[in-house]
Amino acid sequence: MNESSGSARHTVKPATRFSCEELLSVGYSLPGDLGGPVGVPDCHVNFFDFSVLALGWPDQYDIFALAELAMNWLACIDPLDPTCGGH
Repeated sequence: MNESSGSARHTVKPATRFSCEELLSVGYSLPGDLGGPVGVPDCHVNFFDFSVLALGWPDQYDIFALAELAMNWLACIDPLDPTCGGH
């Protein structure tokens, strides 16, 4: 506490930026993100995911997976990608 004013001083720390891999490792994911350029989710929903869905249709993926992909089409949660929304 600052004795002269009676209020506590707070130090603001810079926000920690996590990578996509770190987000995925703790269970944070984007519905419809089925695979990226190297075959694993990449925090983007795009044509890579559509191709994974098409290759797995109908044995691995169904109309509900297609609906998730469509609802999140072009969504991005990659905190290190400046083209993602919210940056």
